[in-house]
Amino acid sequence: MTWVCIVQTGANAMKAATRLVILGLLFAGVVAVRYRSHRPTTLKIRTAADLGDLRAINELLDANPASVNERDSIGFTPLTWAAISNEGPAAELLIARGADVNSVADDGDTPLHLAAIAGHDAVAKILVAHGANVKAHNKSGGKTPMCEAAFFGRASTVEILATADPSSVDEPEVEINGSSRSLRTPLHFAVVNNTSLPDGNLEVISILLRHNAKIDARDSTGCTPLQAAAGAGNIAAVKALLGAGAPVNSLDQLGGTALHAAAGAFGLASFTGVSDVRDSTQLEIVEQLLAHGADPTIKAASGLTPADCAARFRLSQTAKALREAADRAIAGRRPKA
Repeated sequence: MTWVCIVQTGANAMKAATRLVILGLLFAGVVAVRYRSHRPTTLKIRTAADLGDLRAINELLDANPASVNERDSIGFTPLTWAAISNEGPAAELLIARGADVNSVADDGDTPLHLAAIAGHDAVAKILVAHGANVKAHNKSGGKTPMCEAAFFGRASTVEILATADPSSVDEPEVEINGSSRSLRTPLHFAVVNNTSLPDGNLEVISILLRHNAKIDARDSTGCTPLQAAAGAGNIAAVKALLGAGAPVNSLDQLGGTALHAAAGAFGLASFTGVSDVRDSTQLEIVEQLLAHGADPTIKAASGLTPADCAARFRLSQTAKALREAADRAIAGRRPKA
């Protein structure tokens, strides 16, 4: 159930670092680096697109029509920069002049991926209207635009993408250039980002469920969205999923349930001590799961019960509640004299 980060070296590391900087700016609401204060004497097509300078774009394309799909050092085209900078009119113009709406950067991101990450809905609508592939996979784990929008809490963008292609709500993350196939769906991504989204990303989760996202979808480890939400400590997501009928006793490939995940099996608790806040949050999740029929006596392949996991991860309140629940469940199964 561990989500692995891959360390890259050399040129790939530089490209990965560049992508992280851009994503950080987008997520923080800071549009891509602008050049207005250091505008070059000869404006380049990517700069004109980034600035949304329609006159300059037309002049540059009149002089060199092929530059409409010119790639920079990381594979971004002028349309990519227009998407990053939320320049809708520039995107429309570039497309009218022959821009490839599905151009792929070195990291596999299309313009729609970057518009989705930033929540640039106007540009996203333009791209979708002109045939952008809603289910394109990038090279950063193989995520689709929907996966990105769901993780970053871009509710209105999720709605746009789901409306454009209803099947996109269940399109999983698939690694393109490798053997890894995580199969995490947009719903998996939506439920785990509750640290930067204080509402538990509930609006996105609700939209996905309304568009019939598979509530019991499994990633490559057999983990369901409910297990992911429980392990991430996302109480709002757990309540929403349970309310929508998520199965509470599904087993992952290691035999773990949502209770195991809530009890620390995701490894999100610290071995050196867990705060009372963390313990109380997981306790609330466990109580929700138990109220919906979760079985506290199930043992994972390791032989550990949810209570064992909670004790191992020093979630004392949670461990106590799970032990008591397991005792009640076992007592209730004994034949009456």
